[in-house]
Amino acid sequence: MDVRNFVTHQTLLMKSLISYLLTLAICTSASSQSITIPKDSLDKIIQGTLNKMLDDKLYTRIPNTQFDDIMIEKISSTIDNKFQKLYWYVGVIGAILGSLLFYSGNRFLKDSVKNKFTEESTSIQDSIQKSLMTEINTDVQKIKKEMEEKLKEITAKLENSTNQIEDAKKEILYIRIEKIKNELDTGKVTEETFKSLMKSLKESENMINNALTAEILLSLSRASYLLQKETEMEKIVQTYMHNENIKIDSSIFLNLASGFFYNYYATQDVNEKAKCLFYLNESLKILPTYGEAYALKLEILMLEYSRTMDTDTEARQKIIHEAEPVLQLSEDSAATAKFFVERFDRVGNSKIEGNYIKLLQNLFPDEWKRISALAKPIDI
Repeated sequence: MDVRNFVTHQTLLMKSLISYLLTLAICTSASSQSITIPKDSLDKIIQGTLNKMLDDKLYTRIPNTQFDDIMIEKISSTIDNKFQKLYWYVGVIGAILGSLLFYSGNRFLKDSVKNKFTEESTSIQDSIQKSLMTEINTDVQKIKKEMEEKLKEITAKLENSTNQIEDAKKEILYIRIEKIKNELDTGKVTEETFKSLMKSLKESENMINNALTAEILLSLSRASYLLQKETEMEKIVQTYMHNENIKIDSSIFLNLASGFFYNYYATQDVNEKAKCLFYLNESLKILPTYGEAYALKLEILMLEYSRTMDTDTEARQKIIHEAEPVLQLSEDSAATAKFFVERFDRVGNSKIEGNYIKLLQNLFPDEWKRISALAKPIDI
């Protein structure tokens, strides 16, 4: 083989190999820095070696054929040595490039995976949060609706229970009042009766039962008269007499006035007399035809008349003049006359009031007859 042809063949082979390796290294490099081999470096190496070998040939003393064989072997050995170094360089460069590629790829992969994970994680979290909030809102609305239904049910039951309790309290209160009324009718009234009525009055106030309150006040006025509790009863009456929601019965004022009448009889205190007349007038404001109030007024006048000395004719005459218009009002109607006579029939047995009724009948016999006749029912 010709030496130059051999060298040229080896040169072409080496160039192809190096070009392939360099191309592979450059294409697969992920690093921003690239390692390049000067373009004419290989030519210089080969050309330098060839010239050196050819120069040595000028001084050889062996045949040309043998010389060519020796040259080829030497050039091949030299080129092999050069290639071995080049292989080592390429290997080192390849390793470095591979490491860089692996590191860069790994780094890129990690960053990519991390970014993707972050994006997916955020998306999943948002999706889960939205789904969870939707479920929570649905559950909350469901629970709220259930609680509202339960609350309505409980409220209805409580209202029903409250109404039942109130009805039971009212029933018990009515039973208690009826029992007290029976005691009042028989005159068997005790301190406990008065306390029970006071308690009942408070309960009636709490129930806001105005009709029952007025009924209890009437029973209290009767009890206070029998128990001589005019002072306590007056405080109660003063509380309710200006209450437009409570209908005060005219007999409540009459019972209170009756109590002060007895106080005046016992003490001769003009203040007691003034209170008696005041509540009688209040009674007549409510019921102008209330004959019992007129009858009690006449009793007071008869009390005054009985306490006047027989020699004080002028004072007695004055009392008679005061009694005459009251008698006229008492026979103003059948209803008035009826109330008038009923009172005298009821209290006529009393030692105190009985004497004043007899005195009135003696002083005004004609008027008494007319009133009694007016009070009797007409037979048809």
